[in-house]
Amino acid sequence: MDVILLTIFLILFLFSLFKLFKSNKNKNSNNYYEHNLNNSNEKHKQQKDILHNTFKSDNNPKPKTVENEDISSELFQSNNNLKKEVEEQKKYIKELEEKINKNDSTELNENSEDNEILSDNINSKDSPEKQFETVNYKQNLASLTYDNDEIIDFNSNKLDLTYTKARKLSSDFVVLDFETTGLKYSEHEIIQYGVVEFKNGAIINETTQFFKPDEPVRKSLVKKIGITNEFLEDKPKISEYYMEELHNLLKGKTIVAHNAPFDMKFLLKNLHDYDIDHERFRVFDTLPAARRLIHETPNHKLPTLKEYFNLDDGSSHDAINDARATGKLALLLLERMN
Repeated sequence: MDVILLTIFLILFLFSLFKLFKSNKNKNSNNYYEHNLNNSNEKHKQQKDILHNTFKSDNNPKPKTVENEDISSELFQSNNNLKKEVEEQKKYIKELEEKINKNDSTELNENSEDNEILSDNINSKDSPEKQFETVNYKQNLASLTYDNDEIIDFNSNKLDLTYTKARKLSSDFVVLDFETTGLKYSEHEIIQYGVVEFKNGAIINETTQFFKPDEPVRKSLVKKIGITNEFLEDKPKISEYYMEELHNLLKGKTIVAHNAPFDMKFLLKNLHDYDIDHERFRVFDTLPAARRLIHETPNHKLPTLKEYFNLDDGSSHDAINDARATGKLALLLLERMN
């Protein structure tokens, strides 16, 4: 009996141990799963927070610093503007040089010994500012006074080649024409001057004088103008006396010349050489005026105009004949201007 009781007690004890062991195992298992679940939830929460912050950051980006970019942009724009200004200045200088070369070429063509190319194919519809070449190519074309700012140093004295270019002309004037040994006033010499004075449109006085140059006249020039070295052999040398005489014929009057810069440079150079004081001359140039007002002729060289309008029956390249013809041309231009 005791054995049976002991056996029952033992069975109950073992059964209790088994139940206790099983209960602890389930509890540990639950704790493990609960711990893993908590960890998973925490990790998921962290990921969610990260995504939330990222989305918030994308929707509200922080302003970037653009100070350096703005400075670079301003420097780049300033550099471009400076380049444009330099290019415009270069273009303006180039246009001035082309204009100066064009005017110089016109003067040389009108007086060259061998060049037969027409030098005056200028559109007759050009404005008066374009038709009337200035003595000073760099100054304002709208000005009524044109100064040649070419100042040349001879014997430490300043040669001032300035004069007033007249826009208007009356029927009282004096015409000046030179025959020279070449085109360069600083190197070549005057061998004849012709002066014809007009009053009320009529000739009242004519004066001419020949000079023997220091250097012989070139053969090519002799063929053109017809003045030989033999003819000039007994003529006087140009001197202060003759330049004073010429100045007295011109002073106080409006001077008319065809391609005036050529004649005026020789006049002013020789007055300077002999230290003759003079006023600022007023000069009307028939060459640009003819280009503007005469459209019937193929060119505007004086020989062409003389022949077309029958201005003079004398030979060309004789100073007195050319001066007489230039005066009549001036009267024709005056009539057309009026």
